[in-house]
Amino acid sequence: GKIVVIGQTEVKLNILQGIIKSLHLDKNRFEFCLDYNDSKTFNYKKLQYEPKYRVVLVGPIPHSSVGKNDSSSVIAEMQNKEGYPRIEILNDSNELKITKSSFKNTLEKLIQENYI
Repeated sequence: GKIVVIGQTEVKLNILQGIIKSLHLDKNRFEFCLDYNDSKTFNYKKLQYEPKYRVVLVGPIPHSSVGKNDSSSVIAEMQNKEGYPRIEILNDSNELKITKSSFKNTLEKLIQENYI
């Protein structure tokens, strides 16, 4: 299934794609939304009840994103409502952050679990 990566990062897309390649994953399985403002209007609802999506890796996104409904954030919405793929929070020392290591470590964990 597709692996969606959402959230602002200073890490360049080609670096993230290099990590994907180093882990022998198919880059075509990935969908990226790495701009903070774009993540505010990302269509999160398209992920619900859509079997082609396997997991969502989330970094820093606005709290007032479209699709949060009555939840405190869109992350809480996806974690607490049925039908969403697994949500993995990318963080570095307790703050939401997409770093090379948080991205790689999360993917390695998912591979070890045979989840991806």
